[in-house]
Amino acid sequence: MKSSPVASPLQNHPYQKATVATTHRTVPIAVTEYNLVSFEAGDDELSMTQSLNALYIADTIGQMIVSGVQIANQWNLANGTTSSGTDYGLVDADDYSPFPQFYAMAMWGATGDTLLDVDIARERVDLADRVRVYPTRRADGSFAVVLLNLDDDPIEFDLALPG
Repeated sequence: MKSSPVASPLQNHPYQKATVATTHRTVPIAVTEYNLVSFEAGDDELSMTQSLNALYIADTIGQMIVSGVQIANQWNLANGTTSSGTDYGLVDADDYSPFPQFYAMAMWGATGDTLLDVDIARERVDLADRVRVYPTRRADGSFAVVLLNLDDDPIEFDLALPG
């Protein structure tokens, strides 16, 4: 897979976790702000308000969970349109209509509180850079899976959940 914004959560979070691990202390990891684009002038394609940002946010949340992040703050609920025409919010500040990344947050809000160990790349190496699978178990024992296809094409594979 080419280097792309949807590849960056997987590339960045293991590095951050390893950096914290070198302190030999148990400290909570907090990501105090995350988003696809870090400065509005850099978003000349208005990516923040498109489905690409929903994929990025969904995968970033998954990678933060896998990496042990305990606190994460999304910037922000309702930002308003910037001078470049983009918007950093989850919803439009004028009419409260949701942007695509809102649905990434809602999707994670419907998952369980226990992340299960399912490594699709162990079984299908060809999927390692194309699919992210984040299976969770809810308190009632049911499963909820966040599955992200980062490829341009449909992908078919079997998924077996533990237990």
